Amino acid sequence: RDGSSGTRIVMYAVKARDYDLNSVEGDIIVRGVAASSWPHERSMRGFLEVLYYCDSEVKPAMRIVIKGQTVEPRNWTRYLFSRHDYHYRPSGVDGVNGGAAIATISFGYQVPLQE
Repeated sequence: RDGSSGTRIVMYAVKARDYDLNSVEGDIIVRGVAASSWPHERSMRGFLEVLYYCDSEVKPAMRIVIKGQTVEPRNWTRYLFSRHDYHYRPSGVDGVNGGAAIATISFGYQVPLQE
């Protein structure tokens, strides 16, 4: 730990035959999953890269480290095919909120994340 606080993920009731802790430096690999599957389905690092949303405006809320190596977060909305953004603008009691977008929701199809 390099700070005064943190979260530790503990995997329990895991059999050694289910996970490979040594073949890929800085990662934990799920055994028995096809190499053609999504990275987040076969790799702890791949899963944690897209766990929390971040982009050019939203910075990651935390730093994640696996086996001493920092996990770089990905803006997973970049990997949506045929992406459409919807700007949610709720109206107040009087029917107006000044036109400010409260949230942007991105819709699209899943495409493979680049390794």
